[in-house]
Amino acid sequence: MDRTNHSAAQDPAGQDDRPPVLVFLHIPKAGGTTLGHVISRQYPREAYCEVTFDRLDTFDRFFALSERELGQIRCIKGHFPFGIHTRVPARPVYVTMLRDPVKRFISEYRFLKEFPRVRPDLPVPDEALASFGAYLDHCIAAGALNWQVRQAGGFLPLGELTVPLPPLPPDALEQAIANLDRHCVVTGVLPRFDESLVLMKRKLGWEKSIHYLRENVNKAPQPAGDISEADRRRLFDHVELDRKLYAYAEQRLERDLAAQGPDFAEELARFKRKNGRLITFQRNYQRWVPGPLRRALRKLR
Repeated sequence: MDRTNHSAAQDPAGQDDRPPVLVFLHIPKAGGTTLGHVISRQYPREAYCEVTFDRLDTFDRFFALSERELGQIRCIKGHFPFGIHTRVPARPVYVTMLRDPVKRFISEYRFLKEFPRVRPDLPVPDEALASFGAYLDHCIAAGALNWQVRQAGGFLPLGELTVPLPPLPPDALEQAIANLDRHCVVTGVLPRFDESLVLMKRKLGWEKSIHYLRENVNKAPQPAGDISEADRRRLFDHVELDRKLYAYAEQRLERDLAAQGPDFAEELARFKRKNGRLITFQRNYQRWVPGPLRRALRKLR
């Protein structure tokens, strides 16, 4: 089976009137783990599947599903490129969360410093984590920058990654934007996580709680001066496509929020008040609350 990238023009044929399949395009280090827990709560466990570069066997299992099994799926989530929807028979509806690419890359570097073996999809040699400049050099050589354009544009394989990744085509940004415009019901941005989440709830008709605790946040102290201004400027220049995609996402979200009625602000304020109490609890007590109790708390929200 062909697992190469897919463009928006390759829309599945023969769609039926079943409920749409939600496809959560999880961008690394962009609030996706937190959002993924909220999304999982909305669907029966047997109705969603996770497919992720972190565990290549999940791609194998997904592509081995029968037509009957694929027809039962209502949600796909994980680290994968746009285009995975061409395998399912029902109409796809995407959501994603983007992040300022400079902040996202820095967060990724610091996370890998803390957990260096967390990315089996694109292994990082120890010497590449010796400094921020070394990690940036490694990612430039591997073609692993502008990752948000790569995922949203479908410029990654549906399976094992090999480095260096092929260069992006000249119209990569335009294709990524076209894919999001055509298929993504909400393109959220991390600084406006709550607004993005409430908008998803409205547009997708979620009935279960969307309250959350922050997940997968970098916990190690961030040393001052570990990133030089020269390396920041280098990174800024190399992620131009992601910067433009992120700017588009900010503008689109602003338009989508402006189109909501006046009751949206009231709903958002109620949500922020209630969820703020959860975040305060987490910030003040997470050291002393054992893991099982934290997991129970997430299920009860």
